[in-house]
Amino acid sequence: MSSAAPTKRDYPTNTLPSGKGVLNWLKPFVTTSVGMKATTAVTGIFLTGFVIVHLIGNLKLLPAFGGQEAINSYAKFLKDLGWLLWVARGGLLTVAVVHIYLALTLALRASAARPVPYQHPGTIQASTSSVTMHWTGLAILAFVVFHLAHYTFGWVITTPALDPVSGTMVDANYLSLVDRQGRHDVYSMVVAGFRNPVVSALYIVAMVFLYFHLSHGIGSVFQTLGLNTPRTQPFVTGLSRSLAILLAAGNIWIVVAVWAGFVPEVTKVVGR
Repeated sequence: MSSAAPTKRDYPTNTLPSGKGVLNWLKPFVTTSVGMKATTAVTGIFLTGFVIVHLIGNLKLLPAFGGQEAINSYAKFLKDLGWLLWVARGGLLTVAVVHIYLALTLALRASAARPVPYQHPGTIQASTSSVTMHWTGLAILAFVVFHLAHYTFGWVITTPALDPVSGTMVDANYLSLVDRQGRHDVYSMVVAGFRNPVVSALYIVAMVFLYFHLSHGIGSVFQTLGLNTPRTQPFVTGLSRSLAILLAAGNIWIVVAVWAGFVPEVTKVVGR
């Protein structure tokens, strides 16, 4: 007597899940602590890469790297990318949101799992580093919001610009400044913004937070990916601190150079 034929679902398959199946396959991974840490590390790598590229672009403001012509040309190049720029911005925003959400979720899980403070010096040090990461991360988030309001949206007017018609200083919107070639005058915008010592101080403090966040965060990426071994630890520590110092110091130098007058103002700022 022959047995009944197996139903279709009994047959094994070697095909990968697709569509909704992919999401169902990924969900168990990204919701575990290991998966969340790995995703946080990968998104952190992308965000660090953005900070590097952003600094390289901003260095064009300095006379040694081209000054007004260089940074205004660079800004126009980015603007001319059109929809590609918005796709990049959307991707960057998505990465940032995922990074922040997962980092906070992991912090809350760790806090709930360990309500009693650590008693041993080694674990106290690790716990302090972890808490510092969260606070510096939130401080950087607040700074990014201010930075966007300051330069991207032009909501923060900190220093008047020269009106070429009346010859007087007026509170011109930063986004209305153009150079002699009709391009957005990013150079004059940044110079005018950093002439305000309070704003400059806020940017410098934010970069100090960035240093502490990256010096620990970069090392955490290596740790999460299994690359921070006793043999590689000195290299990882040195790389983390060196890269964090370079990024923070580079941004601070731009602010100080403008505020101290090493980056000169243009003789005329043209408004639309």
